[in-house]
Amino acid sequence: MNVEVLARIRPPKRGEHFSLNLSGTRVQASNGTGHIFGAVYKSESLTYDIFRDAFSPLVELFIAGYNVCVLAFGETGSGKSYSLAGEKNSKAGLIPLIINSVFTRIKNERSARKDLRVQRNDINDGVVLVQFYEVFNEKVRDLLLLPHEGRLGINFS
Repeated sequence: MNVEVLARIRPPKRGEHFSLNLSGTRVQASNGTGHIFGAVYKSESLTYDIFRDAFSPLVELFIAGYNVCVLAFGETGSGKSYSLAGEKNSKAGLIPLIINSVFTRIKNERSARKDLRVQRNDINDGVVLVQFYEVFNEKVRDLLLLPHEGRLGINFS
């Protein structure tokens, strides 16, 4: 298993003042606490740049048949939803970019196989399974479940 931790610094909100010292992949707060990450994306970084650098390789692994997991965490208001979903009618978030990339790759592979007249007998050929969960206040919520569909079938032991 390979785990890489990335940081995205959001711009300060109106009236908010904070001081971060960014040095390569190290982020240090004004109180001296700091962390080192695999990559640090400044507030002016584009979501597409993060996708290209960090998530496009995950799409390649997924297409190759590996399970891939993305975990976004942070305090309320830290920018998780903005990074994952993006802005309405404006900039796509990571989820739309990933989904578009996966289905584009599947379409291109099918087209290439058709051109080569190559047949695969893979039962999961082109099957994509996704799950989106939110964990908040120790409660798990399926983000793909419609409100009238009831509770999750997840058992915790």
